[in-house]
Amino acid sequence: MAGFYRIYNNQLTLAGETKRLGFSLSNPMFIPDEYLEKKEFIVMRTCHGIGDWCLISSLPRLLKEKYPDCKIYIPSSNMLKNIYGNLLNNWGYGTYDCSQITYDIFQNNPYIDGFIDGYSGEIFHDHYRIYDENNDKIPLSEQMLKFWQFKKEEYIDSTPDIYFSKEEKTFGNKLLGSLKDFGYISVSSTYGTTANTKVLVDKIKEYQDITWFYYGEKSIEETDLNFIKNYISVKPMNLI
Repeated sequence: MAGFYRIYNNQLTLAGETKRLGFSLSNPMFIPDEYLEKKEFIVMRTCHGIGDWCLISSLPRLLKEKYPDCKIYIPSSNMLKNIYGNLLNNWGYGTYDCSQITYDIFQNNPYIDGFIDGYSGEIFHDHYRIYDENNDKIPLSEQMLKFWQFKKEEYIDSTPDIYFSKEEKTFGNKLLGSLKDFGYISVSSTYGTTANTKVLVDKIKEYQDITWFYYGEKSIEETDLNFIKNYISVKPMNLI
């Protein structure tokens, strides 16, 4: 069972328990027309890892395309702290201030109209989604967009968006230089415990001659990827 949460007037409350978050395609519920008519939209998640927010980073662009004259707002650090409090620590692992997550993801996004410290009314977050009981491969962003009354042809590309600052572009160009072919490997603390790494290792061996950017808690020599010779460790770099 999972908890279905509601955010109303900046308060997070448990609305009930459910076997699966969202509404089934066979018996869907959609975002109220009255909310859409206001044309002031809040993009919100209830999980606060970098990947969690990146997954829905295309929503501002797609919402602007469907509702061109709408305003799109992102919760500020203060708003996240006020709503979630100590729950944010579930994603910080003691090394990252998750209240900054929205700024890190959306600060250069041209489709948002600003960061807000609060909102009066209902916020329709990632628990409000429409899932297909027969297809568990549908991305979260598309499930959320269906709830927002999107038709399939209106979200052809719902993959995550990323927008770099001028300084980041300069840094990236300097780092990459003349490199045309390169890969990126991220090794988290759960590497090797939650999935079979053999598939990844075998795939990397096919391309071991290219340059690999490596991010991990351990040095690459301490992992089963120690056969890679052309690599650049990005652990000391401030990528955000």
